[in-house]
Amino acid sequence: MLWWSDHYTRLRAYQILADEKPQVFVENPVLLTWMPMRRTFTRRFGFDPLARIEVGDPSQVPLVAQNIARQARLPVIVFDAPGAPNTDPARVAQNR
Repeated sequence: MLWWSDHYTRLRAYQILADEKPQVFVENPVLLTWMPMRRTFTRRFGFDPLARIEVGDPSQVPLVAQNIARQARLPVIVFDAPGAPNTDPARVAQNR
């Protein structure tokens, strides 16, 4: 699961402290552009999340999720992707 928010750390805390769904990979896709996280991902899943793509600026980070989905055998879930419709009820109510 890729979550474009710093809130992904809350899910990671549940995984670590409460042993909830430890098999689910949760990460912010921006961090996968950082070499240590990229190596960790590659060791765990057996493929490079940035293989055959180049992420030169923040606007290209959505390519990471697409690239993972292309190579993965499991579904890839993306939360709060840039440009996605906002479905948070509080924010939707504010925009009316």
